[in-house]
Amino acid sequence: EKAFFIKFIQVLDRLGFKYKVRESGDIVIYSWLLEDLVKNMCGSGSRNKKLPDFWPKLSLEQLAILLKAYFAGDGGVECNSVNFTTASKILASDLQYALFRYDIWARCHKRFKRATNSDHKGDFYYMLSVSGQEDLIKFRKEIGFFLDRKNLSLSKIVGREFNTNVDLIPGAGNVILKIRAKYGLFQKDIA
Repeated sequence: EKAFFIKFIQVLDRLGFKYKVRESGDIVIYSWLLEDLVKNMCGSGSRNKKLPDFWPKLSLEQLAILLKAYFAGDGGVECNSVNFTTASKILASDLQYALFRYDIWARCHKRFKRATNSDHKGDFYYMLSVSGQEDLIKFRKEIGFFLDRKNLSLSKIVGREFNTNVDLIPGAGNVILKIRAKYGLFQKDIA
């Protein structure tokens, strides 16, 4: 990560971009040219963000770099999953399809969130989550994060025991419970 960071800063210096490095390690680049390019390719405003139209044509290696960039900013590891939060329904959908190119299943939930660092009253956001050991292992191997601290957090949750509650079918719990009770089966037997 450090070598990549140093090279990236050198490229910014050579191109003459003004930038700031935050305490978190994030780099803020001040450039109207870069801003216009990103707006044109990826949408303008938080509700209109999307992956660039050419993303399906990228190789898996190229797509991984693009996904790392998205997950570096708005993604992270929480509890037992990799999460990504966005106000854009289109971006959430694009990311689900992109992850599926690696056979990674991401769930999407619409949630109300309130910002803790501003007076924003809150709004509904889309939260993608990658959970389950098989998907987490694939995510770590094929995509991962640009930031070492996020990769370290991911490594800590990879290899844990499988959670049998991950793939529940809504409304089917009572039926399955009756069948289990009738035949004296445990949840792990059914799983």
